[in-house]
Amino acid sequence: MQLGKIKFYTLVILLILSFSSLFAQSAKEYYERGVKKFERNDFKGALIDFSKAVELDKNYQEAFYNRGITNYYLNNLENSLVDFTNAITLNKNDYDSYIFRGLIEYEFQRYEKSIIDYTTAITLNQNRRDGYFNRGITYSDYLKFDKALDDFNKCLDINANDDETLVQIGNLLRRQGKNDEAVVYYEKAISINDKTFDAYLSIANIYKSKKVFDKALQYFNKAIEFNPDSFEAYNNRGNVYVEQNQFTNALSDFNRAIELNIDYAFAYNNRAYVLIKTNEYEKAKKDLDKSFQLNRVNAYLLRNYGYYYLGVNDKVRALESFKEALLLDYKLEKELKKQINELENK
Repeated sequence: MQLGKIKFYTLVILLILSFSSLFAQSAKEYYERGVKKFERNDFKGALIDFSKAVELDKNYQEAFYNRGITNYYLNNLENSLVDFTNAITLNKNDYDSYIFRGLIEYEFQRYEKSIIDYTTAITLNQNRRDGYFNRGITYSDYLKFDKALDDFNKCLDINANDDETLVQIGNLLRRQGKNDEAVVYYEKAISINDKTFDAYLSIANIYKSKKVFDKALQYFNKAIEFNPDSFEAYNNRGNVYVEQNQFTNALSDFNRAIELNIDYAFAYNNRAYVLIKTNEYEKAKKDLDKSFQLNRVNAYLLRNYGYYYLGVNDKVRALESFKEALLLDYKLEKELKKQINELENK
């Protein structure tokens, strides 16, 4: 059942129409008008017409289903959930409504309910890929990695060249710390579709974590080529430039990341680090405060506050910031222990 695929019926014109036939025809007319508005991306108008259709005919299953989709596009998730539930009540075999309802439950992080809906959909049709794919993602977020992998493998049984599923398997392996195995799946996805942005970005991040910076830059460049609006790609490439002391390039990337997402706390923090390194302390402080406003729980932000206070010769506050950073992330110990010892011994 897909939006826009309207059934047309041969109409027999009668001299006398019953009240019930007028009732049904009117609901159908609203429904068809709603479909046309949806196809023109007039979602608010479509919502009004679908609502009128179900008001006139409370058993109009397709109208509930399509109003559910419209509400989903308008981000009215609770209303969308009710619509798909009504559609299912009218047709227990409605595969697509189970899929959409599962998706909404997933967005509400109600993973168990989401899995139940996807499982029901799969029971209704074991040859469609989306039930397995969506359930696999849900199992992954629910930290049931073995079950997630089983579902993704089912997707590959249906289509061995499913690059999206290969990326998801890579993501699954990466979450388990199996980065080398993940790269194999990402590379396979790229071999099928050389414009697979997520695969390039993930490989770049893996090489960045391994400090293989030339490879990381190669894949970040590819990721940005295929998705020039990815603030994450610019931010992370900027971090590679920082590691190479290429502060001009780093600053350019952090600026671009902030242009693309003005609420991206990490980019403000990273830009502040570059500004501290280049002795632009006033600008750095503004970025640190903006990052703090957006995301206070960040060990690297506290670390950078420490470097800022060192730069302006406020050693007491520098020491406090370094200690707070270390409490949040022990991995900073190697970097900050020396700073803390020197400040405490002065």
